[in-house]
Amino acid sequence: YVRTALLRVPVRHLVLRPEAGVNHGTVSVHWVVAEPTGEFAGAKKELHEVTLPPEAAAPDATTELSLELRIESSGPEARISIGVRDEIGGEAGFGLIRPGGR
Repeated sequence: YVRTALLRVPVRHLVLRPEAGVNHGTVSVHWVVAEPTGEFAGAKKELHEVTLPPEAAAPDATTELSLELRIESSGPEARISIGVRDEIGGEAGFGLIRPGGR
């Protein structure tokens, strides 16, 4: 069973480094699946490089970074914990996908 999760990260919360007229950053996405039996599937991690023009990374910008994850589990009753971390700034946010998408 594969579930697709779409994450939206407000760019204004990321620490970006200016270089050659654009802004660069890195976010990591971590997730783990808790199966209905109580067992955990191995933790997964993806790194995503971010490159944005200066206007998209301004402090008042409303730009969102969209990340799509394909998460495998035994079925729709699994719980999925997701974390997103700004690799430069060190800030992180977490979420939970409950059974049935609630």
